[in-house]
Amino acid sequence: LTVTVSMFVALLANASAQQIWRVDCAGGPGVDFTDLPPAVAAAAPGDEIWVYRSGACPYPWPNYTAPVIDKPLRIVGFFAGNSSGGPTLAELRGMLVITNIPAGGVVTLSNFWLSNLTEFAGFVLADCQGDVLLEDIYYEGHSAPHSYLHIQRCANVVIRGCELRQGGNPLTIIDSN
Repeated sequence: LTVTVSMFVALLANASAQQIWRVDCAGGPGVDFTDLPPAVAAAAPGDEIWVYRSGACPYPWPNYTAPVIDKPLRIVGFFAGNSSGGPTLAELRGMLVITNIPAGGVVTLSNFWLSNLTEFAGFVLADCQGDVLLEDIYYEGHSAPHSYLHIQRCANVVIRGCELRQGGNPLTIIDSN
């Protein structure tokens, strides 16, 4: 019985070690970061990051810098009200990179608009032995001069509920499932 209780306590300690980080460009109480890359850097494998899109952020609408993700994380965009009538997805600008996710690890990115309003835009997934789930992502890259949708050497990538409009450079998938 002592071994069972010890194992249960160890499992609870591991479960409570996972943290939820909050990102809101307006800042405020309960907000950990005002941009996504510092939140990704601070997060431990298995943590969640909630990214808010609210009308309180600077003009023209809230947007966040696309991060480099190199550990298992769950990142979810939330719509928190917007009087401007703009998009209801949290916006990422630039090149989203997901790389070196180890076997058994999972990266989930949900509910984002990946904007092409920067010189380089799109996503690159590379060398992921773990799972990558892109869910409810909107991307329209046809007007960006350097727009990329590239997946290479990834064991398991699931693209679900996404709208990907690519022009110019083709979608490339190399040695991946």
